Amino acid sequence: MNVVKWLGCVIGVFVFLGGCKQKCEDDPNLTADELSWVNCYNDGQKVTFISDTGSIDTLKVIKYISTDLAGRDEQTGCDHLFQYCQIELNFTPLIISVSHSGKWHQGNVNVLGNQILKYTPQNSITLNNVTYYNVYVMAIDTSNISSSEKGVWKIVYTKKDGLLEYDYWHGLKWVKIN
Repeated sequence: MNVVKWLGCVIGVFVFLGGCKQKCEDDPNLTADELSWVNCYNDGQKVTFISDTGSIDTLKVIKYISTDLAGRDEQTGCDHLFQYCQIELNFTPLIISVSHSGKWHQGNVNVLGNQILKYTPQNSITLNNVTYYNVYVMAIDTSNISSSEKGVWKIVYTKKDGLLEYDYWHGLKWVKIN
């Protein structure tokens, strides 16, 4: 019987000490607002664009959500995680991503490498006779781009409809048609 009491005390001490450890209380999951930037896309969805030369390009959406390590608190032993969602269009450089913001990670929304939250939305824009509202138009300075580079310099994006237009620096413009 003394062995049972002793064993009970030892287990009680471990439970007590284990309960005193500080827990990780941050929530790594994307919030509804953060997800609203990419909710317009579904995995496997087809998005069609037309160029100003009349070419048609249909891109397939690849959407996934992952969790990554933001940092470790050495005092508490807590691993702080953050969740992110990424949209890839046909494995092209057309990548849209959003990550959760918390104490241990500065979240952001990126469209083709541009942090969208640095831009102020325009009231509206009309493309292909369709008017879109709360439109983010992001453009980079092209004066230092060499003639060998063929990157995207302008992006038009909305939370509701996603990527509406992307323009290459050499003049080719692609506009969403579906």
